[in-house]
Amino acid sequence: NFDNWSIPESSLSSIYSSTCTPCEDTICEGYNTTCGGGGFFPFGFQGIVQGAGTAFYGFVGFDVIATLGEEVINPRRDIPLSIIVSLTVVFLSYFGISSIATLCLHHWPPWAVIIIQIGAFFGLFASLLGALIPLPRVIWAMASDGLLFKVLSRIQPRFKTPMIATVLSGTLAAIMAAVFNLKALVDLMSIGTLLGYTMVSICILILR
Repeated sequence: NFDNWSIPESSLSSIYSSTCTPCEDTICEGYNTTCGGGGFFPFGFQGIVQGAGTAFYGFVGFDVIATLGEEVINPRRDIPLSIIVSLTVVFLSYFGISSIATLCLHHWPPWAVIIIQIGAFFGLFASLLGALIPLPRVIWAMASDGLLFKVLSRIQPRFKTPMIATVLSGTLAAIMAAVFNLKALVDLMSIGTLLGYTMVSICILILR
């Protein structure tokens, strides 16, 4: 039902009392409640831009592939191809799941929610695995060049992985996840990632 993608202005008055709350967030500035002004863009273009800046973290991670250059047989071919394929798969997955979930709202059976929750739960493990790959290797490379403590460049003899750097980065991530608010962490990661991508693009233009 494509009506699920918009909020009719005629129904705003009836749902204000049950689902809407007084607006205190900057994303709904100019509106009285958290339901916005109705329609497909309830908070206008400003809401789309602010929401996209926060939701950008869902596409973060394709740069992880570049940190594995020393572990790839043919990095000149495989790394660019892997980045394009990963972004395509992620986009199609996000677009397909979100479209089906919103269009089928109020129409699917109750057990469908359980399937989505199970998929999200196992998806966290895949995301965690991908998140633990880049930082230890960056720390190892910096330690090998003498920019960090030399102990961080040690390689585990059996598995040939930077074990100390992995334990350190995982511990720091766990502490931050336990101490800080989730929304603050997401905003911080989105800001840091966008800033990093911007600086890398500027550096490439200068080097070229």
